[in-house]
Amino acid sequence: MNFLRFLFWGLAYSGGITCLAVYFICFFMDKNRFLKNMLLMLVPFLVVITCLFLMEIFDTVYGVIKVALSAITLLASSALIYTIPRFAHTAKSSVIEKVMNPVFAAAATLLSAAIIIVEFIPMKIALKEIVLISLGISIFYSMCVLLFGKASVLLPDRSGRFTRAIAVVCICLLPGFIFLDFFSQQIAFLSRIFPQKPYTLPAFYLFFNIMLLTRVNSSSIKLTIQDNISDNFFKEFRVSKREREIIRELIKGKTYKEIGESLFISFSTARTHVYSIYRKTNVGNKIELIHLLKAYQKR
Repeated sequence: MNFLRFLFWGLAYSGGITCLAVYFICFFMDKNRFLKNMLLMLVPFLVVITCLFLMEIFDTVYGVIKVALSAITLLASSALIYTIPRFAHTAKSSVIEKVMNPVFAAAATLLSAAIIIVEFIPMKIALKEIVLISLGISIFYSMCVLLFGKASVLLPDRSGRFTRAIAVVCICLLPGFIFLDFFSQQIAFLSRIFPQKPYTLPAFYLFFNIMLLTRVNSSSIKLTIQDNISDNFFKEFRVSKREREIIRELIKGKTYKEIGESLFISFSTARTHVYSIYRKTNVGNKIELIHLLKAYQKR
């Protein structure tokens, strides 16, 4: 591995480590589903890059180590088949997400099981190609959700411009990056253009992490209204002390179950309080409540 190639992969890997560490800190400060699902996507992505980086460093990796690294790469890629759409559904809502989440979860589980079985029982299955195609479908679907879905209340960038930018970049570049990195040496005319594997995947990974790091600010750590709800709002709508606590938990993106666990009340009690808040404020859902709270901030 020449020095330039090592430096490029090293920069990409360092960017991934930095991004993961920063978002872990963000999650520690504000445990919401947006950051949780972001981490569930970033961890297997980093595992894939780590294994590929190790195989790039040690050009002559053979035997058990090479097999293990290849298997771990495929397992992490299978995990991404589920975690990428899950993150997309957290950022943007989709009418078919209740159907697609189990579909991608099942695909990831079946492929992971197949990878483990093939390691013990050698079979002539193009497993690598199947995983890559499935991952490509998962990414394309997720990017369509980010482009056309309705913004979630958990999305730090309420305008959606940032998620649309990620979606456009991924749809335009990632399929080509994956194809070039994995198949450029197997196709004659591409191998003449790229005598060595190109830098496409680490380039995308570095760019992707830089994009994520540029969004780390106070608004991406927690909702700006979270600790600054107007007293006038509470007084005007006669919100009780317990309902104030419920609202603060609700706008963190917590579910009824999570609210119940945080405030030591039952699921049904948490749900009843939320419906009471909606009735008092004359809103139909959490998104409308968020908009109402923001309107009172501007007064």
